[in-house]
Amino acid sequence: MAKAALALYRKSHRWTEHEAREALARLDASGMSVRAFAAREGVDHQRFYWWRQRLSASKKPAAKFVELKAAGAIVSERVEVVLRSDRVLRFSATLDTGALRRLVEALEDDRC
Repeated sequence: MAKAALALYRKSHRWTEHEAREALARLDASGMSVRAFAAREGVDHQRFYWWRQRLSASKKPAAKFVELKAAGAIVSERVEVVLRSDRVLRFSATLDTGALRRLVEALEDDRC
């Protein structure tokens, strides 16, 4: 992405993930601080911090599912799961684990 191209994104244009990755790569290659690079490019430095955080968050490993079985205890008919996004799922204990896995993957997908 050329310097002139970055300047186009100063105020109203939202970066795509591809544009953000290119801008962050240019920042890293420059060896400059975020503030200095952003000032040189005419871009708000917060945009770089936001995108860096967002892209690093998308690298989190997928959630692992662990089957829990009650040993002689009464199993509650309702189950509650808190996702990384702080969303809370409440569902019947009889929900198919495959359906639950698909639901969680869809809710945790950053593209949604």
